Amino acid sequence: VLAARPSIGKSCLALNIADHVAKEGRGSVLFVSLEMDRTELASRFLIARAHVDGYDYYHAKHRLTDEARERIYRASRIADDSRLVIDDAAHLTLSQFAARARRHKMRYGLAMLVVDYLQLIDAQPRKGEIREQEVARISRRLRGLAKELHAPVLAVCQLNRMTENREGRKPSMADLRESGQIEADADVVMLLHRPDFYDKDDQPGKAFVIVPKHRGGRTGTVELQFVKEHQRFDDL
Repeated sequence: VLAARPSIGKSCLALNIADHVAKEGRGSVLFVSLEMDRTELASRFLIARAHVDGYDYYHAKHRLTDEARERIYRASRIADDSRLVIDDAAHLTLSQFAARARRHKMRYGLAMLVVDYLQLIDAQPRKGEIREQEVARISRRLRGLAKELHAPVLAVCQLNRMTENREGRKPSMADLRESGQIEADADVVMLLHRPDFYDKDDQPGKAFVIVPKHRGGRTGTVELQFVKEHQRFDDL
């Protein structure tokens, strides 16, 4: 599970992770985006790969240097050969999501499955079922899918507003939105935190991936650099 408040960069980090796994050549990566369309994600992919300014890419292409244009061209050629597949279905039920993942594995193999984000999957609520129970069913199904497909599933999640009321706004596992079952089912929980999102002078450019749960591994905090104009996370 990779979780954060809106606009902190969780989709960006999930795409960076998916791209890295695809580059390692261990199989195809299926990135299911229920929030953004494939054009926007492909643009983010090119910007991150080419290390160009996102604003110039979207709004002022005339300001891009010849070198930047060449980097974009090379990144697009890499994208053609990439084993990263983006599925931007706007509305998926839980059973449809599982079926797509199975088909993808049969055709291309599966090194990783990413869903952005978990709370947007339609679990088709049962009569009398509250939202927390619906999200718990989604979480349990994703865990079962990971075991069935023998592949890691990275589920992007929203955190609730409790983070905003805490001093320092540092997230905790208790902030996972709508269900404690997500926390229980996950092998690894990663909470993304960027102090400069709330105060531009507070550790600008620094990001923290807090790992409060790691089944069979170490917990702690990983420090990263967030390069906003390139829409990517790098080693600090």
